[in-house]
Amino acid sequence: MLVLLLPSCTLQSQMTSQLSGEWVIESYELLQANGVESRQSNVGTIFFERNGQGSQSFSSNIEQANAGKPGEFHWQAGTRTVFIKGNDSDTRKAWFITNSTRSTQHWRTTDDKGNVEVMILRKKPKERPARN
Repeated sequence: MLVLLLPSCTLQSQMTSQLSGEWVIESYELLQANGVESRQSNVGTIFFERNGQGSQSFSSNIEQANAGKPGEFHWQAGTRTVFIKGNDSDTRKAWFITNSTRSTQHWRTTDDKGNVEVMILRKKPKERPARN
């Protein structure tokens, strides 16, 4: 039984390591159950710390769509999922990872009303000190 758990733990650890850092939300798409669709580009950033803490900053457009609240959150990575829980108990989502590389993430979630959200994240490169 232990042998079966190790690969999953290793994949989870790899995903946690891969997500750590700052990500730009390149696009956000809301597909409402009533057929209304909205798409936005460059809507904010998400920062994942290795310790399971994080912070997010959204443009006013995505906040008005009620897609998320700016501020701090807790997160946990599965092998193909990311669970995000805001500091208020109302903000809790399970995002399914549909495509994952070191520099790009494609996520999807559905709420209890049938609305679908899709995000594409791009890893923000680490700034390097200028050479003299």
